[in-house]
Amino acid sequence: FGLVGEVGWSFDSDDELGVDLSTNVVHVAAGPRWTGFRAGRAWPYVQVLVGAEVARTSTDVDIDAVDPDLDLDLDIDDTETAFMIQPGVGMTFVAGDGWGMFGQLDYRRTFFDEPDDVEDSINNQFRVFFGVRMILD
Repeated sequence: FGLVGEVGWSFDSDDELGVDLSTNVVHVAAGPRWTGFRAGRAWPYVQVLVGAEVARTSTDVDIDAVDPDLDLDLDIDDTETAFMIQPGVGMTFVAGDGWGMFGQLDYRRTFFDEPDDVEDSINNQFRVFFGVRMILD
């Protein structure tokens, strides 16, 4: 058994018809991981992370009217924090002395105040992840 932590950030923006919308999401989580070291060069693992996800949305509406007195400039910022839980499974393939390649599949459940039946719900997320990992013996 071991302890694993994760910090992540994502960003999205869209600008259409004078409306600029941007979203920043940051998450921080930690939890236990079980790794099967005795499986040769392929090490399977299972982990469960718990933590928080912070979503910040910013909307800027800028509409220029024919009459300058009727121009509209509106800025709206909103930040929301939610509890998250993220179970995951993966496999590390030891490729050399001190490094390996890995693949991982996670399910992240966040508890924002949003109904689950909306299209593109941010409460249920799946992630497939591949990379290179430094292995500390």
